Amino acid sequence: MNGLAEPLPSNRSKALIALWVGAIYLGLQRKPHWVATLPAIFMTMVTFTYILNAPIGFGLSMNLSYLGAGLVTTAAIVAFAYTLRKRLAGGIEIEVDEKVPAAS
Repeated sequence: MNGLAEPLPSNRSKALIALWVGAIYLGLQRKPHWVATLPAIFMTMVTFTYILNAPIGFGLSMNLSYLGAGLVTTAAIVAFAYTLRKRLAGGIEIEVDEKVPAAS
């Protein structure tokens, strides 16, 4: 152990899901979604590399883990872009329950 605290895989998975949900939300609101998309891409690669490589996961070699995580990450990016483009083209917008007052 190198003295650094390593987040549990379940915490990484929660962060991964939250980042992708946030990226979709921001994209649908036509706001700069990159603030969530770039960390989501990074977390997808890290999380799936760990799952594929760890003895508690699939126990694959590091090279195969990188390859598999890269494929999953690429699929996530494609799914994100496809979903966002399809929803924006269809005119689907998220309804907000409460109006937030503008900053004065």
